[in-house]
Amino acid sequence: MSKSILLIITIVFCALVLGPFLLPPTAWLPVSAAYWIYELLVTLLVLVTTFFALRKRNHLMEAPTLRKGDHLGVSILIAAHNEASCILKTLQSITELEGVDYEVIVASDGSTDGMNELLMQRLEITLLKLPKVGKAAALNAAFKVARHQIVVTLDADTRLEPLSVARLIEAFRDPEVQAVGGWVFVRNQRSSWLTHWQFLEYVRNLLWRNGLAHLGVLLQVSGAFGAFRRETLQRLGGFDHSSLTEDYEIVYRIHRDFRSRGERYRILTRSDAIAYTEAPEGYQDFIAQRTRWFAGFIRTLWAYRGMIGNPAFGRLGLLMLPIKTLDALLPLYAVLTWFALAAAFVHPRWMMFGNRTNMLLIGSAFLMKWAADITVSVLAWKWHLEATGNKEDAVRSLPLISIVSESWFFSWFRQVAVLGSYGMLFTKSGHWKQRRWNHLITTPSSGASVVK
Repeated sequence: MSKSILLIITIVFCALVLGPFLLPPTAWLPVSAAYWIYELLVTLLVLVTTFFALRKRNHLMEAPTLRKGDHLGVSILIAAHNEASCILKTLQSITELEGVDYEVIVASDGSTDGMNELLMQRLEITLLKLPKVGKAAALNAAFKVARHQIVVTLDADTRLEPLSVARLIEAFRDPEVQAVGGWVFVRNQRSSWLTHWQFLEYVRNLLWRNGLAHLGVLLQVSGAFGAFRRETLQRLGGFDHSSLTEDYEIVYRIHRDFRSRGERYRILTRSDAIAYTEAPEGYQDFIAQRTRWFAGFIRTLWAYRGMIGNPAFGRLGLLMLPIKTLDALLPLYAVLTWFALAAAFVHPRWMMFGNRTNMLLIGSAFLMKWAADITVSVLAWKWHLEATGNKEDAVRSLPLISIVSESWFFSWFRQVAVLGSYGMLFTKSGHWKQRRWNHLITTPSSGASVVK
């Protein structure tokens, strides 16, 4: 653990320990209530917008139905570092695509695990053997040799459904569409409690993105499976080499560029473009992943701070980015809130009411928060089944126990990652160690091939 992370954790710990003695007794309930009220209001906003988005389906299914024989051209870009254990299965899923004419460009980012040797046998792909330059730079190298006007970025462990790419890029028939995100589900959801919770989290986030796209304020197209208009990427100079989350940063840049030019544009999602990814199965890997994600989020927000509250950016500047700014600080506030309630439960005399009333209020607050989280998760699950047509066996079943237990346990692991991300910010770390979540290396099948 770096000294900066240790310092931050120490400061937060001291604040939480000393806080009960510094705040007046009447402060505890307002401190906790303010956090939960804000969280509830944001959740309601997302629920309402998602409901109307799913009801109208104006950005999920509005593109023309795929026509037989009408194949679309697409360049599929994969930046890969030491992915010999999984990349051939990804390439195999690409060979099963329907409705598209595609080329596959794999940018090997300094791989040393034999992946290059495996891919050199696949004549139907373009392999770029690069030194270790980072994911964004590797994607840019692949982008420079791409032939088609629509490019799809794909992680080396993402597996596609046959019609996923055709449905994803179909939206680009609308000339205003600049980027489209697919629906990426956790493939290894049954591996552990942690992957069950991540699966549920992915489902919620995918649905919420529909609502945000409906408002025109979507800020994320997953690099694991997302599509971009080539000329737009070219105009913007490609992906940012210095970003910890290049897929997140590029969307901010698209918003800024088109708003500044006064041009109409759209960034969408497609619920019927389905892919599967591998989520971290161990807690250490999960925390490392989320630490990078949150640090990248804060850095990007800071880089585009001029858009926050700026009426020139419409709902994005006046609504979404202020919410994101609060979200950057909210995790620390959430930790303080939980510890405040715990302290008040142990020392009821610090509260404004009698002991029994204090415990009743605190217990009721916990139960209400728990009930709200369960309600949101169940509703999200119902909408998910409707949006995907309830067709996919791999994403149908989710144990009820995962929904019930998530709010009590999963959030704490995310909080640990948040503390680590602040450490990355203070150390100005520009690098992150890539991990393969499933450490059981699988021998690639010799029958796998890639064809166009």
